[in-house]
Amino acid sequence: MRVGRRADAGRRRGGLCALAVAAALAAPALAACGEEEETTGSNGTGGTLTTALSFDPGSLDPDVFYGNEGLLITTSCYEGLLKYKNDTTDIEPALAESYEESNGGKRYTFKLRPNVRFADGTKFDAEAVRFSIERRRKVDAGPAYMVAPIVKTSAPDPLTLVIDLKTPINPFTSWLASPYGLKAVSPTAVRKNEKGDDSAQEWMATHCAGTGPYDLTGVTKGQRYELRTNKHYWGTKPEFSRVTLQLIPNFSTQALQLRSGDLDMMTHGLTKADVEKFGQDTGFEVHRRPGISAINLWINANKPNLQNPDVRRAIGLALDREGLVEQVYGDDAEVYNGVFAPATLPPEHDYDVPHDPEEARSILSKQPENMRSVTLQFTSDDATNQQIAGLMAQQLNSVGFDVQQRGLPETEVFNFTEAPESRRPDMIVLPQNPDDASPSSFPQLQWLSTGAFFPPIDREADKVFQRAVQTASPEEALELYGQAADMYRQKYVFVPIANTKAVVVTRKGITNVGVERQGLWTVDLADLKSGPTASGQ
Repeated sequence: MRVGRRADAGRRRGGLCALAVAAALAAPALAACGEEEETTGSNGTGGTLTTALSFDPGSLDPDVFYGNEGLLITTSCYEGLLKYKNDTTDIEPALAESYEESNGGKRYTFKLRPNVRFADGTKFDAEAVRFSIERRRKVDAGPAYMVAPIVKTSAPDPLTLVIDLKTPINPFTSWLASPYGLKAVSPTAVRKNEKGDDSAQEWMATHCAGTGPYDLTGVTKGQRYELRTNKHYWGTKPEFSRVTLQLIPNFSTQALQLRSGDLDMMTHGLTKADVEKFGQDTGFEVHRRPGISAINLWINANKPNLQNPDVRRAIGLALDREGLVEQVYGDDAEVYNGVFAPATLPPEHDYDVPHDPEEARSILSKQPENMRSVTLQFTSDDATNQQIAGLMAQQLNSVGFDVQQRGLPETEVFNFTEAPESRRPDMIVLPQNPDDASPSSFPQLQWLSTGAFFPPIDREADKVFQRAVQTASPEEALELYGQAADMYRQKYVFVPIANTKAVVVTRKGITNVGVERQGLWTVDLADLKSGPTASGQ
C-alpha cells in the first residue's frame, strides 16, 4: 500500500471546496418537492431546521467529496459500516452490526444490519457494499486511499461481507469509521443515472443514493441546499423533518440572522466575543463539545529565508502560545503540544515549545536582515484564523521578524502540493482536522514527504511511519508512530498552537447537540431535538 497516495487525496480534498460566493443572503426558496412548507424547527417536531454554509461544498458524491463545509450533508445522507460515536473517538456499529479480524490483521468479516434500504427504496446487502468499494476505487478521488489496500471482497450470504487486505493496515477500522470513509451507495441509483462511464458522478454531485436518515431533495448551487427525512430509513426518524442550509459567506451576517430568527444554528465562525454574547442571551444556547481539530503553524523550510533550522526554531520561541489561545479562544481551546492529531500519541511525544523571546532575538541578531522578512498566510474560512494570525505577526515582529500577512481560501491551500515553490507561502496558520482518530491520519497529509504542503521533511521518518501503518500489533504500531513523530519534530517546521472545542450556538430549545469529532463543524442533524423558543415559553 502506498500511503503517500494521500498526497493526491489532500490535493483533491481542497479542490472541492469552492470559493465563497459574494451574495447569498437573499436566496430564493427551494422547491419543496411537491410538499407543503413546514413550520420552523423551533416550534416543534416535524418542522424545519435552518443553518448556514460559509461556501459551496462542490460535489456531494461521497466518493468525491473531501472537504469540511458539506459534511453536514454527506454524513446525514450516507452511512458506512462503522462510525464514531458522537463527541468521542469510540468506534461503534453502523451498517455493520459486528465484525471479526483474522489472518494476522489482513481479513475482516462483517455481519451486516438486516432490513436496511437505500433512499430509493432498494435493498442494502453485502453485494451493495462490494459495489460501493469498487465504485470508490474506480472514481479514484480523494477518499479512495481508504479502499486502496483491499485486494478481495466476498459475500458468503447477503448479510455477510468479507474483506481481504494485501497487508495489515493498522488504521483500517478507523478509516471505515471516518466521516470520509467508505459509504454505501445504491447500485440501482448509480446504474440508472450514470452517463457513459462516469459512475453517475454528475448526478450524485447533487443527489443522494445512501441509507442515511436524510435525503438530499433540493439544490440551488451557490444559494441553498435542502434535506428531508429518508422515508426508508431503518433507524429512528429525525425530529426535524426538513433541514435547509443557506450559503452565507459572511459570519457576521450569519450571526445577525441567528439573532433575528432566520437561522436556528451556527456551527462555526463565531469569535470568542460572539460566543460570550450569545451565552448571555436567554434566547440562545451555547453547546460545547470535545474537539479533535488543531490550529497549527507550518513553516516552509524550502524557502531561502527559512532554510536555517535556527531561524525556524526562533519562530516557535517567539510565540506565546498560552496567550494566543487565551486571547482568541478563551475556554473553548487548550494549548496543543502534539506532533500528530490531538490525543493520538502518548504525552512523551509532545512538542512543548517554550516561549523564549530573548532567545529568539538572539538567534535573529546573527542573521542577515533579508532572512528576517517572512510572509504569514491564513485560511479565510473562519473568523478566528485571521485574528490569531494577526497576533502571531505582532509577536514575531517584536523579536525582529518583518511579517507580511495574507488570507487565502482553503482551495488554494490544498493545491500547495502541485503549486510551484514561488506560489507557496513562507508560513501558514491552518486549522486541521484529521480524517480519523488514529495516529496515522494527520501525518499522511501533513508530514509525509509525498503528501506534505512543503515537502520533503524527513524521508527516514516516512519509512518508520509506513512501518507503523502496516503493523498488525496496536502496541508496536503506536511505538513506531511515536518514533516517527519524534523525528519529524526535530525539523522545526511545525508549531502546534491550539486544540479547539466544537462550539455550536442554537436558538433556545434545540437540544441533544452531538458532534462528529473527526469532522469540522459536523453536527449530527438526525439526533437534534426541538422545543419552544425562549420567547414562546
